[in-house]
Amino acid sequence: MTPKRTYKATAKQEPIRLVKRYLKHLSFDELETVIGWAERYRKEKLGNEELQLIKQKEQLELKLRELKGIDEKINEF
Repeated sequence: MTPKRTYKATAKQEPIRLVKRYLKHLSFDELETVIGWAERYRKEKLGNEELQLIKQKEQLELKLRELKGIDEKINEF
């Protein structure tokens, strides 16, 4: 893994590591902050997945329209 990818991977996991290592030492406010980070990360991840699925759906619909147009042209002859 390249250093950049390694950094990104560790940066994404940092809140989780923080909770695992220092759970006993966190105050309620700090724990609440970390839980907020995790929730935002989850929402962002789900949002990105939804956007990718929407883009894939649009691409498939466009291909389907193109194929229907080609089929109609073939049937005209």
